Amino acid sequence: MNNYGNEQGIALPLVLIFSAAFSVLALGMLIVAIDEMRLAGNFEHGVRAFYLAEAAANEAAAGYRDTGGAGPYTYEFTSGGDTMAIAQVTPIEAGQGSIKAKGCSGGVTKYVQMEIQAENESLLLHNWRDYGLDD
Repeated sequence: MNNYGNEQGIALPLVLIFSAAFSVLALGMLIVAIDEMRLAGNFEHGVRAFYLAEAAANEAAAGYRDTGGAGPYTYEFTSGGDTMAIAQVTPIEAGQGSIKAKGCSGGVTKYVQMEIQAENESLLLHNWRDYGLDD
């Protein structure tokens, strides 16, 4: 004689419920992992764009110094389709100027600005500012 009463056939619905719950959990973890990889890629492109802008600003300052500060000076760098940097030195008054630079990598853009001052055949860079992502 069977003592199980109404408990016959409960195993299959329980297995289906737990399988569905674990499937939803696994899908959620997969979505989070994909988002984390995308964020890491954007961060990497942001860092690369920042350093491209900073390097362009330094190259522009060096080019401006080498030309004797005779006027505006522009430095451009392009590598591939989505990697580029551009910087421009604008003289403000005798011995002083401003550098604005932009670096792009992977669709992320960073801006850098600094002031320059000529002193004893060299340039002093000061008031350096990072304008962040796509500002």
